[in-house]
Amino acid sequence: MRSAIVLMFSFLAWTNVIGQLESANWYFFSDAGIKYNGSVFVADTNQNDSTFYYSIGNNTYTSHHVCSMSDATGQLLFYGSSAAIINREHRSMPNGLPLMNVGVQFDPNGKSTLAEEGSIIIPRPNHPNQYYFVYLRTANRFYTDGIMAGAFATLVDMDLDNGMGDVVDTFKNVYVRDSTEEKICATPHANGVDFWLMVRQSFTNNYHAFLVTESGISSTPVTTSLGIVHTALGPMQGNLRFNHKGTMLAHLNSERIELYDFDNATGQLSNLRTLLPFTGGVPAGLEFSPDDSKLYTGGPFQYDLSVPTQSAIQASELWLDVTLGSPVMVGLQMGPNGKIYGNCWDNNSQHAKYMDVIHRPNELGNLCGYQDSILFLEGKTGVSAYQNSSLPISSLISMQTRCAWVNLLSFISTLLSSIRCFGILVILLAGQTTQTQP
Repeated sequence: MRSAIVLMFSFLAWTNVIGQLESANWYFFSDAGIKYNGSVFVADTNQNDSTFYYSIGNNTYTSHHVCSMSDATGQLLFYGSSAAIINREHRSMPNGLPLMNVGVQFDPNGKSTLAEEGSIIIPRPNHPNQYYFVYLRTANRFYTDGIMAGAFATLVDMDLDNGMGDVVDTFKNVYVRDSTEEKICATPHANGVDFWLMVRQSFTNNYHAFLVTESGISSTPVTTSLGIVHTALGPMQGNLRFNHKGTMLAHLNSERIELYDFDNATGQLSNLRTLLPFTGGVPAGLEFSPDDSKLYTGGPFQYDLSVPTQSAIQASELWLDVTLGSPVMVGLQMGPNGKIYGNCWDNNSQHAKYMDVIHRPNELGNLCGYQDSILFLEGKTGVSAYQNSSLPISSLISMQTRCAWVNLLSFISTLLSSIRCFGILVILLAGQTTQTQP
C-alpha cells in the first residue's frame, strides 16, 4: 500500500509539470521564430516559408499569419497558415500544401489571402492526437468559389505519415462561416471537454460562438449582437482574445476596445464596456495577464481590469514604452513562463529583428517590467503584428490537468481492483491451506 501511495503522489507531481509547453514553439511571417528552452525563449530559424506563399495557375498568393502546436513536453508537432501545414521536421505535410485552394476574385491590395488574425488550432475533444486547424480569409473580399471571406476548418491527425502528421483528406477546407472579419479565438467549454470558437461577422455586430466537439464544428452558432457595425476593412482587422478563465472576451480594432462577459456554458456575450477614445492607435496584439487582472494591447498599453467601472478602466490606460514612439510592441502573446512577448515593429526592418517582453504582467503600471528589443531573432525579421497561439496557455494546462486526473482515477481504480482481487486470492489460498493441515 505504501508503494501505491508513493506512486499516487508521484503521479500528482507529474500533473503539475505537464501541459505547460504546448506553446513552446512560435513562428512568424518572414521566416522568424522562437522556441522555449525550459526557462527562456531563444531564436529558431528553421521555419519553412511554404507557410507564406502558394500558387494557383499563374497567380501567387500570400498568407500572413502562422500558428503552431507543440506537445506537453515542448516538442513541436506542426505549424501552418491558410497556405500550408508544416510538420515538426519543417516539411509540408503530404496533404497540406497547398491548404487553401482558391484565389481572390479581385483584391485592390494585390493577390493576397492574408487575414490579420488568421488562424487557430483547437484540440479535437477525446482524440488526443488530432487537431482542428481553423483559418480565416481576408475580410471584405470575394473568392473564386463565390464566398466572401469566411472561416474554414481542416483536421490534422498526428498518427498519419508515420507519426509526422497529415491533413485528413475527408476533412479539409470545411466551410464554417462566410463574411467573417479578420479576428478569431477559442476557449474551453464549461463542461471541460469541448470548446467555443469565436468569430465576428462583417457588416453586422454579430459575434458567432461555434461549439467544437469531437463530432466537428457546429453549423449553428450561438449569436450575440452587440457593439458597433463595421463597414470598412480597417476596423474589420484586429484581434479577439478570451481571458485565461474563459469568462471575458476582448475585441480590439483601429477604433476601440470592447470588453464583454462570456458565459462559457451557453456561448452568450453580455455586459459590453467600450474604451473610447482608444488613444493607443496600435490595433495589433491583445493579451491578458496570467491572473486576468490586466489587459495589454499593442504599444504596449496596459489596462487595469480590477477596477469596478468602465470609466475607471479607461482612466487606467498607460503606455508602457517611455519613448512614446516607434518602434512599438505588437503581436502580444503569453509564454509558458507567464511573461508576455511581442514583435518589435515599425518601418525600420532592423527593429523587426527583435522582440519585446513584459516580465511581470500581473503587476500594475511600470512594475510590470516592460523591456524593449530584448530578444534577438538571429537576423530574421519577425514581421507579425498578430497573435501566434492556439489557445490560452492556462486553457492548455487545464486540459492536460483534466486528462491527468482522468488517468489518475483510472490508475487508482485499476490499482484498487488489483488489490481487491489479490486479497480475495490470498483468502482463498489461506482457506485451502487451513483445510489440509493435520
